[in-house]
Amino acid sequence: MIAGVDGFRGRWIAALDPGKGNTKLELIESFQTILGREDLSLIVIDVPIGLLHAGERECDRAARKLIGKRRSSVFPAPIRAMLDAETYEEACQKRYRVEKKKVFGSVVLYLACNSRRG
Repeated sequence: MIAGVDGFRGRWIAALDPGKGNTKLELIESFQTILGREDLSLIVIDVPIGLLHAGERECDRAARKLIGKRRSSVFPAPIRAMLDAETYEEACQKRYRVEKKKVFGSVVLYLACNSRRG
C-alpha cells in the first residue's frame, strides 16, 4: 500500500491507497507510527498527486480559498511536463514553454516531486 502524508495540526494525515483506487484518509499520531507500518510499501511526504498537463488544479484553488490568510502554504503543483526535468532550471523552462509562466515554486518542491527517481 502507498501512503501520501503531510503534517496536519501536530499529527499526520495520510492518503492510503492499496492500489485499487480505494484511497482512504487516516489521521496518524506520529511519523514514527507511519514508519512502523508494515503494510506500507511506499511513503511519500508532501507530494502533490493528480498533476495536470497545464493550468492550476481546482483542489489547490479550493484549498487556498478555504484557508484564507494561510493560502500561501498551498504551493503550486508542477505540471506533468516538468516531471522528467533533470534540473530545477530545466523544470522552470518546461513550465514556461507550456504555460508562459516563469514561476515554478520552490526548489524543495521540485526535489520532492522528483524524489521518485531513486
